[in-house]
Amino acid sequence: MLTTTSTLRSLVSGARFVVLSIAVVLVTLGGVTPAVAGVMDDFKAASSREGCDSIPYSDKRRECNAIQNEINECKKPGVNCKSLLTTKEKLIEKINNAEKQVVYMKDKRSKLEAERDRHKDPGQIKSFEGKIKQATDEIEDVQKTISADTQKLKDFDKENGVLGEVDRGERCLNFRAGMRELFEDVSDALRNEPKKSLSSGATEKEKAELTSYAKGIIDHIKREEGGHKIAEAEYKGRMDNCQKVINTKK
Repeated sequence: MLTTTSTLRSLVSGARFVVLSIAVVLVTLGGVTPAVAGVMDDFKAASSREGCDSIPYSDKRRECNAIQNEINECKKPGVNCKSLLTTKEKLIEKINNAEKQVVYMKDKRSKLEAERDRHKDPGQIKSFEGKIKQATDEIEDVQKTISADTQKLKDFDKENGVLGEVDRGERCLNFRAGMRELFEDVSDALRNEPKKSLSSGATEKEKAELTSYAKGIIDHIKREEGGHKIAEAEYKGRMDNCQKVINTKK
């Protein structure tokens, strides 16, 4: 009897179904379904790694890497506000001393003028006039220096990048805080394992193994918390030093 085209299609479709069914049975009998195997591999790999790579959840790992890139930028050397504070304080001291010097020099000139006015001899008057002119020139020179240093003091924070460093510090603190919060979310998710990642069909052995990996990752995250706190303290210290520079005024 001839076999029709529709009959052949039915036979082929049936054969595919049988082959697929056999494959599923064989995989299941082998111990671990593909989905469970993938989860177990992710957790096993993550448990032996550090930083963002210790996160077994791909979405959280991507988010972590994005934040880490910003943190890496924050690690680059910035403005040394501790040193700038000393420089600014010395500049203010220089201006103050120069202003005191001008007061002293003006008093000295006044005494010369008084001496000149007491004399009648043209030669002596001329001599005092020369001293007075010299004193006036010296006063003007110091005043020019004061004017230049005062302008330098006015532009100090901007010219030395102090304001920008404060903004940078705030951003870096935010990134560090964001990283800390992300790892807290990851830890919360790990505490819900294996319920979060494994289906109800997973074996008790699989669940126990995943729980062990999750606990190991949580412990690793806790060990790294100290480093994050130290980094945040360093950012705060740099920002405090920069704020001191801003607050230091004549």
